[in-house]
This record gives sequence, structure tokens and C-alpha cells, in this order.
Amino acid sequence: MASSVMATQGLRERKAARTRAQISRVAIGLFCSRGFDAVTMTQVAHEAEVGRATLFAYFPTKEDLVLERVRGNGPVQTVRQRAAGVSLVDALRAHCHETAARFARTDQGDVQGTRRVMGLILSTPVLRAGLQRLFDQQREDLAGLLSGEDPGLAGTWRAEVAAAQAMGVVLAVESHIYRWFVSGEPTDATPAPLAGEIDVAFDQLAAGLERCYPKRDD
Repeated sequence: MASSVMATQGLRERKAARTRAQISRVAIGLFCSRGFDAVTMTQVAHEAEVGRATLFAYFPTKEDLVLERVRGNGPVQTVRQRAAGVSLVDALRAHCHETAARFARTDQGDVQGTRRVMGLILSTPVLRAGLQRLFDQQREDLAGLLSGEDPGLAGTWRAEVAAAQAMGVVLAVESHIYRWFVSGEPTDATPAPLAGEIDVAFDQLAAGLERCYPKRDD
């Protein structure tokens, strides 16, 4: 009986994943061919052959149809899961290097499609604004995480300031990573100049933050 229930749940999850992927694929195609602003959610539902209720259950907003492609494992999760002895700056440095490596590892069959998505985000003001809101939320989450790790920060601005500095660097670095990927350069590996610039950016950040946020002890 239990195995039957698990099999049913597994089938339902696979069907949901296929539906989600189908909606996303159709939406991206429409946005790239007609322009993001020119396409309505009703048109997406019609072309994807799903009801509006189903569409909104998977994607509450039109921006979600695109921005879910860049959410992945966020920097706050990386900081939260960092090992003992790893500083805030080094955790974020590793996160950005992994972001670049993830794009470099994109399967060749998916490269053009992924570039279309990233190009769409970079060329559409409302999507760039949505990306900024995503980073703003991550900044707030990081400030809360830092405050929770150090009770001595209660009643001060230091966690908020540190989070703003750190996420500002992450935003700048990841924006350059996105532009590199969209540029059409070979993606066999992260280019050495890009990797070097990532390190320079976090070296600059470390010069100020390492004194306030040393390596994690626990």
C-alpha cells in the first residue's frame, strides 16, 4: 500500500514538473519572439494549453516565468551552510565562482536557449527590476542571518550595512557573469580574466568586512 502511494506521488510530481517545464518553454518562446511586454498571461496559458488557474498555480506573476531560471541556490543559502572556518566573504566568493562555473557547464544543447533567457532578462526593464527585487530580498535575508549569528549586533546597523556591501558586490559580479554568458564566448570553462575579476571584487570587499566578520568558529 505504501509503495503504491509513493508511486502515485512520484507520478504526480513528474507530471507537475513536465507541465511546469512546458509552460516555461512556451512562455520564453513567446517573450523572445514578441517581446515580454507584448505577451499576456492569457496568451501564455492558451499557447501552453493549460488553464489560467493552472498557469498562476505554477507561476504567480509573469516575471516568475523568466526569473525562476536564475534563482537557483542563492547566496544566503551558501552563507548559511558554510563550514566552520569559512568567512562570509569567502562563502560569497565561492558562490559567485560556482555561478560562473554553472553557466560554463551548460550543456551545449541548452546554451542557445539559456542565452536567450539571460538576454531577455538583461534587455527587459521590468525583468531587470524583478532581478533587483530578488537581490533586495536576499540582502534583507542575509542581514537577518548575520544578526542571528551574532547577538551582539542587536540594536545596531552593522548587519544591514555588511549585507548591503556584500550583496552589492554579488550583484555586480553576477551581472558581469550574465553578460559574459550572453556575449557568445565559448563556455567550456570560466575564462581566466573573469575568474580573476571575481577574486579582485571579493578581495576589495574583504578588506573592509573581514575585520568585522571573521571566519566562522562553530
